[in-house]
Amino acid sequence: CEFRLRTQQGHWLWVEARGNVIEVTDGQPIRMLGTHTDISERVAQAQMLRVLLDESAAAILLATTDRVIAQANLRAKNMFAVGNQPLNGQSLHILHRSTESFEAFTRCYEELRLRGYARREWLFQMGDGSTRWCDIHGTLLDPQDPEGQVIWTIIDADDRHRAVRQLREAQQRLTAIIERFPGGVMVQEKMYGPIVA
Repeated sequence: CEFRLRTQQGHWLWVEARGNVIEVTDGQPIRMLGTHTDISERVAQAQMLRVLLDESAAAILLATTDRVIAQANLRAKNMFAVGNQPLNGQSLHILHRSTESFEAFTRCYEELRLRGYARREWLFQMGDGSTRWCDIHGTLLDPQDPEGQVIWTIIDADDRHRAVRQLREAQQRLTAIIERFPGGVMVQEKMYGPIVA
């Protein structure tokens, strides 16, 4: 078991205790042999990793080879969990708005296996049922094992994605107006600058 012990100097250590019964009389243990090991450094590293993952602005998922969520940070839970259901143990299908989206996502895995990483924008379903565009980046947990587990880093890019689409639509409307305007129209980037349209 693991627990904390206070040292003689007043500091706290994390300790791992292991023990075995080595002498039994009449079916009752009467002697035990064990060790206490200082695991403070290991616990500190695990706590630091947990804080870094949970304080990240990105959702981070560890997916198994059969596309099941093995681990999820707090941001991922806040984005994708339905109610209070844990994400761990669920299929990545929970992120997709349809079976077609989940199956099309297989292309990301093919790219990942080929190059060692994959990056795309994808429309995911949030835990509240809404859909949002996300910038996703996948990397192999073990670069030497292309068939192994995958770390998916997911950043909400919905606002940027919608702004780019709205800008593109505005440019198309402006182009249509210019093309149909009864007179000649010339657009310059700045005075005496290059003609852009």
